Amino acid sequence: MTERANAPPEGPGAIVELRIDSLATGGEGVGREAGGRVVFVPRTAPGDLVRARLTVARKRWARGRLVEVLGPGPGRRQPPCPIFDRCGGCALQHMEIEVQRASKRQIVRDTLNRIGGVELDVPELEFSGPELGYRNRITVTLRRTPAGVVAGFRAYDDPETLVDLDDCLLAEEPVRKALRELRAGWGTDASLLPAGSELRITIRAGTGGEVALLVQGGESNRPGDPESVARSISGLASYMWIDSHGRQANLAGSARFMDYWQGTWFGLGPESFLQVNRSVSEAMDLFIDQCVGPRDGLRIADLYSGAGARALRWARDGASVTAVESDAEACAAARLAAADSGLDLRVVHSPVESASESFVDSEVVVVNPPRAGLAAGVSEALGRAEGIRRMAYVSCDPAKLARDLARLSPAWRPATVRAFDAFPQTAHVETVVWLERVQPEPPHEVETQ
Repeated sequence: MTERANAPPEGPGAIVELRIDSLATGGEGVGREAGGRVVFVPRTAPGDLVRARLTVARKRWARGRLVEVLGPGPGRRQPPCPIFDRCGGCALQHMEIEVQRASKRQIVRDTLNRIGGVELDVPELEFSGPELGYRNRITVTLRRTPAGVVAGFRAYDDPETLVDLDDCLLAEEPVRKALRELRAGWGTDASLLPAGSELRITIRAGTGGEVALLVQGGESNRPGDPESVARSISGLASYMWIDSHGRQANLAGSARFMDYWQGTWFGLGPESFLQVNRSVSEAMDLFIDQCVGPRDGLRIADLYSGAGARALRWARDGASVTAVESDAEACAAARLAAADSGLDLRVVHSPVESASESFVDSEVVVVNPPRAGLAAGVSEALGRAEGIRRMAYVSCDPAKLARDLARLSPAWRPATVRAFDAFPQTAHVETVVWLERVQPEPPHEVETQ
């Protein structure tokens, strides 16, 4: 063993040289020092030889900041975005898209195996549409400071710092255009927007190119000049404001934003959720539909259903569908869309963990929980409800998915795994696991003499 390998691990501030072997779940490159300690370095790619300055140092692991790429890995590229080196909106733009997808596939496969004990193979990531310009919605933070207005995303290495931007390459063109027009038209110190030291601004685009603007935060009764803001944005169909006390006001256009999603028109409230990547969302739903099979007459429960896009499609196919969702705005959008489409859809406004009686008599269940995964009570209810024979689990967090699959066993057995690149240039990945209920072993008969 070399003298270097026997040396104590370096502390914060030290410069280390590493070969990056893989990516961690959050998109950081993973390398090892000569002594074996794991070091996480953002903005690095598999195969890179780098110098990094340690920012956090522990006995078994450390975190560093990239100082220099001594030798680029085979998948490293020049990032398309000019502010990638500062902005935290993306994590992987410095990697060719094929390398991004291979790394995400490895993360999903390793995480499901290590935490969930799932030994199924994960095929190559499925994708549809472009690697840029795919987001139908973005949210930026606006901050008024003594030095002026800053509006953008958080810095990747300092969540308290905002990186000012007037464009985002991940957004659909109508969103990018609306952001540019808003910045050009919000006046000195953004005075035409609601008053307040910090605002959250969401721009959403519909299928026809219309846009919705939502401003959150700000002082009550000080909306700025809504008419001027509305005139500055071409194609603006809705301008909503939710002040710092949670009071909602329709400042221009309609209070509901109309968007067409897989055969259904939705009247969306300002905070209603739909997937940000239309084409990949459709590919995910096609895979789930293939697993479910014929829907006519089938009893399906859609848990964490959002605005009910899947539920309404299944109802149109003849299924008896129950949609369970905790967000009142999303439930209202689902009910309105069902009524407008002439469809029979049962919508339950409740946290899923409090509504087990609404789905235990289903034949098929689809769960799409938030990043935290399933509450323990939901896993238990799904384990007990023996009438539910098949289930799809849609997840945006491989670690929480793996944890929940472990909790669902031995009642449920993963049968198929698919991963989808719904968020290119970021470390996020959508995974769908199709599960089947484990048949109980027949009782063992003891022969008597």
